[in-house]
Amino acid sequence: MYSGWPNVAADCYKNVNEATKSETDYNYNLDTRGFAQTQSVLYTLETYSGGDAISQITLKGYYRVGNTGGVSGARARFRIKTGGTIYEDSFFNPDTSAYTLYTKVYTTNPKTGNQWSAAEVNALAAGDSLQSIPIDAHNHSGSYCCQFWVTVVEAVVESGGNFFLVM
Repeated sequence: MYSGWPNVAADCYKNVNEATKSETDYNYNLDTRGFAQTQSVLYTLETYSGGDAISQITLKGYYRVGNTGGVSGARARFRIKTGGTIYEDSFFNPDTSAYTLYTKVYTTNPKTGNQWSAAEVNALAAGDSLQSIPIDAHNHSGSYCCQFWVTVVEAVVESGGNFFLVM
């Protein structure tokens, strides 16, 4: 039986300041049918109101693996959708003992190869793919994510001989 879905109604990004990683507002992927299963989600972002001088966007989330039998086989990866194309990062293996922060930095838009613009950030969708990999008939694992969010950093600009970072 497959269970798991993104709990979109919980707006995972709104929970980034929680003191503990809550199991009530997360997305997860758990497969007990005996074959690998991947669950993917893309979230639309709140409106970005900054300027066009964007030096990077960073995807962030807390991930962990849950398993039976002490065996781990689940993994996760970041993904974005920009300009109508979905770009997926390489899979990583989350920690099995506790939620751990993982990040992916994009200094340029992979669709254009250029610095991000405000319009591109406002059209961006970001999320992840969670993969469960069964070990055998009695041992399976699932991947979990909570507190997913995106940060936008504006570029360093020059003003009267001084440089400063706008965030």
